[in-house]
Amino acid sequence: MPGRDVQLTIDRDVQFMAQRALDAKVAETGAEWGAVQVVDVRTGEILALVDSGAVDPNDPGATPARDRGSRSIEAVYEPGSTAKVISMAAVLETGAATPASRYTVPYQYTTPNGQTFKDSNEHPTLQLTLAGVFAESSNTGTIMAGEALPEQVRHDYLRKFGFGEPTGVGLPGESGGILWPADTWDGRSKYAVLFGQAVSSTVLQNTQVFATIANGGVRVQPHLVEGTTGPDGRLVPAELEEPERVISPETAATMMQMLETAVVEGTGGNGAVPGYRVGGKTGTAQAFEGGGVIKYVASFIGVAPVDDPRIAVNVILY
Repeated sequence: MPGRDVQLTIDRDVQFMAQRALDAKVAETGAEWGAVQVVDVRTGEILALVDSGAVDPNDPGATPARDRGSRSIEAVYEPGSTAKVISMAAVLETGAATPASRYTVPYQYTTPNGQTFKDSNEHPTLQLTLAGVFAESSNTGTIMAGEALPEQVRHDYLRKFGFGEPTGVGLPGESGGILWPADTWDGRSKYAVLFGQAVSSTVLQNTQVFATIANGGVRVQPHLVEGTTGPDGRLVPAELEEPERVISPETAATMMQMLETAVVEGTGGNGAVPGYRVGGKTGTAQAFEGGGVIKYVASFIGVAPVDDPRIAVNVILY
């Protein structure tokens, strides 16, 4: 509004430290770009929204035009294994399984319609609970659990968690990702969506999924603008969408325990922080750039502390 100042939610210290760490890691790994987000799970306030090679506001022309936007809200990719949290939450919420449900999980699994899927690493047939399937990030085990969900239910939970529509963060150029109607899924896609393929999303959408779980199952509008102040100095809070319950508090609490197991015993061990209970999930996704070019997106999304969640942190390298 003309004549009013904007108050942002960004924490300058968190933003600075995240920017420095991200730029160093992009340089170390040779990644094309990276992003970090830190979100207050209770309020939806974005404490850090970091893109590698950030634009210098004193000299924006020094940055190529293609790099002046925020890839955190513009870049769309298949989320991969981080999206397994949605499948697990749906399975638990619908009563299709419990964390203790048991599965005989092979390295390679063929669905009833003849589609064959594999895990990322070859392994002998494993006896795993649902929690173990999640901790080990098994594609085949996730499909076996998710088969109990009708296709429309799989779609509905992806939508409930925010896929397929912009978050409404208010930044220009935000993408809503790609979520096709369930009745258009082919014989492979209807299973691939269970482990984060055949659906595309943005970095912020993926962060929001974990923030929703950490907030007791309630989705809160992510936002960068806290409000505006006029000459009188009074803060007028920004108008936000009403919070929406996505899963029950019980399911959310169970998912938090499973996320902690994934860090303590599973693939997310590098996300552990001494002195804190951390939950999180790793993900490796593919991004197709046309002409047969395939890039990879490595990510970790964590929430902490598990016993009283306050922040969700998403780190990706493209």
